[in-house]
Amino acid sequence: MILKEITEFLRNNLRLTLSPEKTKITNLTRERARFLGVYFWKPKAQEAKVTRTGNAKCRINQTPRLYFAAPIQEILNKLENCGFIKGYKNKSSRLIPVDAITKLIYLDHQAIILRYNAIINGLLNYYSFVDNLSKFHQIIGYILRHSCAKTLARKFRLKSRARAFKKFGKNLSVRVSKKDPEAKARSNTTWSPSPTPTSSIEASNL
Repeated sequence: MILKEITEFLRNNLRLTLSPEKTKITNLTRERARFLGVYFWKPKAQEAKVTRTGNAKCRINQTPRLYFAAPIQEILNKLENCGFIKGYKNKSSRLIPVDAITKLIYLDHQAIILRYNAIINGLLNYYSFVDNLSKFHQIIGYILRHSCAKTLARKFRLKSRARAFKKFGKNLSVRVSKKDPEAKARSNTTWSPSPTPTSSIEASNL
């Protein structure tokens, strides 16, 4: 009934056509809705709290706000399809097996790191407002950092990501000679989830 009234209002007053296949009316206190890859919902209102200030009592109404969440499991599935995760069959396991992206080993060290940083920046910028950002940040940061380490291990024949971290440090740093005029502006490139004014990027935020 509500959907029909909205459809008629949009058609008669605004000359807009509502797509029935793409339109859904949801009670956000009962189920989650999804829009543009983000889940959102509204918890049920809680009973008002009564607090005491001196001899006076104060009644505080608790109005719930909307909550937003990134679809972590769906993003993990996409990362698996793209090759960053290998054979992630046990979805309940806390251990996520990462894998190298072998097509990147023909790039230089700096270019590989920048490719991974571009993916991390895109994900974190898009989901910067969600309420599960901390958990999302930790999971995505772990997967892409360790996938990058395995990719560098493949490139430099280091046999394992542990050796890649040992050789290049926890930030998987690459240092370019200052004698190279083209490389001077992009020296000290390291891993980071966020862009900076210079070419030096820091991985410790992951």
